[in-house]
Amino acid sequence: MSSSRKIAESRGWPYDRIVPSATTELARLVQSLQKERQEHVDAITAIDDAFASLGISPKPAGKRGRPAAAKAAPKPGRKRRRREAKDGMTGEQFLLSLLAKAKLSTADVNAKWKASGRKNVANILLGQLVKKGKLKRADNRGGRGSVSSAA
Repeated sequence: MSSSRKIAESRGWPYDRIVPSATTELARLVQSLQKERQEHVDAITAIDDAFASLGISPKPAGKRGRPAAAKAAPKPGRKRRRREAKDGMTGEQFLLSLLAKAKLSTADVNAKWKASGRKNVANILLGQLVKKGKLKRADNRGGRGSVSSAA
């Protein structure tokens, strides 16, 4: 027996009226929701009957909210356009030939990348080559960044 039940009984109060149990409260809530739902169903039926008497057919209920954005399908036959290779070498070939000779830091690789007339930096391509297993990357003990070498 719970302590609150003992207190209520010692004072002569009906415990069930003062502290409803969780199951009693849940049952009351479910019953209330079912009654409210039935009222809504009856209202919808009345609306449908009114539409039918006027010869109107209601639209079927759809999803609420903003419509989902349509995903654009890629156009057939169109591929990403690549720039011409500088000096007849792709960026990948350039990095592999550069790092086959010596270990270089990322800053040194980027400096040689720019010196060869290429745009931007080689960081993304370095990461891709490491992922493919064509290059190895190690921490640069002499400073910031990393040192890359051929695998």
